[in-house]
Amino acid sequence: KFATLIVPFCQDSERRFKEVGLTNVWKTIWLGLDLDIWKPMDMQQYPKVKASLGFSDSTFNIVMVQANQRRKYIRESLEGIQHFIKAYPQANTRVYFHTHTQGERNLALDLQELGLESIVSFPDAYQLAMGGLPEAYMALIFGAADVVLNVTMEGLGLSHSQAQAC
Repeated sequence: KFATLIVPFCQDSERRFKEVGLTNVWKTIWLGLDLDIWKPMDMQQYPKVKASLGFSDSTFNIVMVQANQRRKYIRESLEGIQHFIKAYPQANTRVYFHTHTQGERNLALDLQELGLESIVSFPDAYQLAMGGLPEAYMALIFGAADVVLNVTMEGLGLSHSQAQAC
């Protein structure tokens, strides 16, 4: 059975599908992103979002995203942030880590060992357990960040596309 509609993930694919004569090609949607949600935003309109993440206009704001902990380079990513802070203490770095604090590893212990516990915030554990945050709120979180780190291509790189869209 043929596809009734092809939704390409990039403009190159859209062009190629149309070049071979396919007429059921929709406009490019970056990995299926809803571009009404994942878009550049004026974060000055959302000061409570920044504050809820531990961010402010005077901090360098990093968002880290990952779900599975066993096979991810979490410790190495945190060590990288530690090196950045040592090299650029004036950046006043803050981190929002969108994951569970405990799972296959105890992130609280990693943060304590690396001296990062005072600059890292996590989502509410109950909210994560009950299904996480709505997509529109995740877009605001990404929009509040100066940098989004996707630990080992979480979600097959979807968070990279989401961050770029914001």
